[in-house]
Amino acid sequence: MDGRLSIAPVDDFIGGLKKINRNLAVLISALIVLSIVGFYLRQRITRPLTAVTVGNPAGTGAKTSTRHSGSRSVIREIHISKAPPT
Repeated sequence: MDGRLSIAPVDDFIGGLKKINRNLAVLISALIVLSIVGFYLRQRITRPLTAVTVGNPAGTGAKTSTRHSGSRSVIREIHISKAPPT
């Protein structure tokens, strides 16, 4: 070189990095907010489900109740048998 010094603004070199850092900060903040919302939604959804399965040691999710045993329902089961070959 011939002894000349070139001066350039710092933002020309790190301006893109500043933009990326800003975008990452927004993304991380959004993920934190979504995680907190998801945590509270999970609690609201699982609390009623846990209440339904309490007292069911098998953990099948079936509600055990003797109150309606023997009562009849207007909804009937459908039994499908194999159709005869044609």
